[in-house]
Amino acid sequence: MSISIDNFKAVEAGPTPIFDERATGNSSVSFAFDSLPGATVEVVRCADQQPDPVSGLKFPAGWMRFSVRADKNGQVLAESGSAGPVPESTPPDDFRSTIGYNAVDFVFDNFPEATFHAERLTTDRFSIDAWGSKHIQNAGWVDVHVTLGGATWVVGGFAGPSTVQ
Repeated sequence: MSISIDNFKAVEAGPTPIFDERATGNSSVSFAFDSLPGATVEVVRCADQQPDPVSGLKFPAGWMRFSVRADKNGQVLAESGSAGPVPESTPPDDFRSTIGYNAVDFVFDNFPEATFHAERLTTDRFSIDAWGSKHIQNAGWVDVHVTLGGATWVVGGFAGPSTVQ
């Protein structure tokens, strides 16, 4: 099935790939933010490329899966995933290493040479890019940084919850 909207054609891509968090070689870390009491963040990282047998797609080495859950009932408050660094990774040319005082540091068993830092926004952040486009990241947004080979840079982020309901 496909649909067209304003001359743009969208096609069905098939089943959504499923990341197997329990696969061999994966490592997980749990932590909490002082600014989000009542919730725990779990991050799972794969060391090697991980195929999904249903969709046929592959998660790249370093893929990180983020889940934020309410402590009282296990309800998922936010989930996301992003490609993460691998041992050969180097910072982008225009990287800046600024990590706030409230960042939570963590290390994966399958990537001990890197230290990760998660920093949660407690207020909205507004920015304008080089082309003049405005961007808003709402309270709850989490930036993920890595320190590897003496450099620190942003490797991703995700929209976390602003509160625990």
